[in-house]
Amino acid sequence: MLSALHYYVRGHASSLRRYLLQELILGLCGWVPSVPGIALRSLAYRLIMRVDGFAAVESGVRISFAENIRLGRRAYLDRGAYLHACPGGIDIGDEAFIMHNAELHVFNFRDLPHAFIRIGRRTFVGGDDRHDDGNGDQGD
Repeated sequence: MLSALHYYVRGHASSLRRYLLQELILGLCGWVPSVPGIALRSLAYRLIMRVDGFAAVESGVRISFAENIRLGRRAYLDRGAYLHACPGGIDIGDEAFIMHNAELHVFNFRDLPHAFIRIGRRTFVGGDDRHDDGNGDQGD
């Protein structure tokens, strides 16, 4: 059982200490809705990842290996986005938008030399021009 727990933790952070801090911050701040939540996360997430300037992170964003993520100035992570940044990490440039339900994964369990994601300045990732009206129908 302990080996399974250790394996799980190592899949989400580089150490037990980082995992506990990451999950504490995400658990306390990740659900807070609207503008107060965005403001809270813009401050609190600096404890677990690199954030340059102000970055807006909506509620419900899932993050693993936060220590390997950098958010540029005025970057935006929409609800439901998932960032999993094993070593090599995810670098999101200034004014980049990661939209609803976008998934960014860096799994480097084979120690590949160039396993990372770099998203340039003012890049738009995910989403389309349709939206879900809440009834399961796609609107214009």
